[in-house]
Amino acid sequence: MTITASIDMSKMLAVIRQFPSQTITTQDDFLKEQCRLLISTSGRKQRGIVQVTPPHSPDARGSDAKKQGERAVSRDLAKVYANSGAAFAALKAVNPGLADAFWQARRQGKTGKGRGRGSKKEGIQLMNEILSKARGLPSFMSRIQEFDGGAAHEARYKNGRLRGRSPSLLLFKTSKLNTYRKRKNRNIGIMASMIPFAASFKLGSLKGVPSWVRRHHKSGGYVTPRKNPKGTTFTIGVTNYVVSNMQRRMNYVLDYRMRAVKLQLPYIAKRLEKKLQAAINAA
Repeated sequence: MTITASIDMSKMLAVIRQFPSQTITTQDDFLKEQCRLLISTSGRKQRGIVQVTPPHSPDARGSDAKKQGERAVSRDLAKVYANSGAAFAALKAVNPGLADAFWQARRQGKTGKGRGRGSKKEGIQLMNEILSKARGLPSFMSRIQEFDGGAAHEARYKNGRLRGRSPSLLLFKTSKLNTYRKRKNRNIGIMASMIPFAASFKLGSLKGVPSWVRRHHKSGGYVTPRKNPKGTTFTIGVTNYVVSNMQRRMNYVLDYRMRAVKLQLPYIAKRLEKKLQAAINAA
């Protein structure tokens, strides 16, 4: 006697045939999450592009990185602008008499008081006359003047770095320089904001982006998704000229993220296997 049986596998085969499209959806979700982590992460040991972009450094993140950026601004400005106190100290070392006269002229220019009365302009003129009589001073101390609005700083600041070491200008007063410093401090985080700003339109919210980075809406970064038969690709980059060494930083973060993905692949495969099994059981 022959026993025969037939099994209707049409539903199961239909599920299997549909599963590649389901895995693409899973892959796309996974890719988006990896792109978000590539750009920024809140993990203490992990670093995204934001966490390796100045003023961030291996030793400073979050508010510490902001403070580090502010200190860098102050150091750079000190390399460009010297104050009248520096000229007084230099004069005292070479000619104490001229140094005393210089300080009297400075006081006269600031307050209108001293040996006789005079305007600020007259005080500056007198200080310059004294400086011209001194010998052995650095060349930038040949003339004292008002703050130039930051022109000397901008001229020496190229590709994210300040060129040169010696000051360019000797300032009569530093109050306007301090205002300029505060304005520069408000710019801290602009470079780190370029890619997150672009990503917010394509990938949604990101973790670990400090508020002083999020406050900027700076163009120059791009996040471009492209659909293809195998799924989706994301191109992430910057176009702004100030981001020197950005490729090196991005390569560093990408290498770390790729190693993390390799560790996760077995777990992704198991999730997909369970998803397929559940779909077959429900068929």
